[in-house]
Amino acid sequence: MQPRRADVTAVSDSGCSWCTVAAVVLLFSLAFTSQEQAGLQWQLEEMAAARWAAEQRQQLLGEQRELLLYERS
Repeated sequence: MQPRRADVTAVSDSGCSWCTVAAVVLLFSLAFTSQEQAGLQWQLEEMAAARWAAEQRQQLLGEQRELLLYERS
């Protein structure tokens, strides 16, 4: 017994909707992943800038300490 045309169309439409849902989920997950990576990259850059600023501050404090010791002697 062969399926009627309406049955074939119903199966085909059902398969197409699953493909559409899968494609939309994939696109959203990729978009979220790229946004997440951009956020992580921004955090890494902020951490690097904070580390650099702390190192500069420590260097400046060391130079000021040396200058004070030199002036006192």
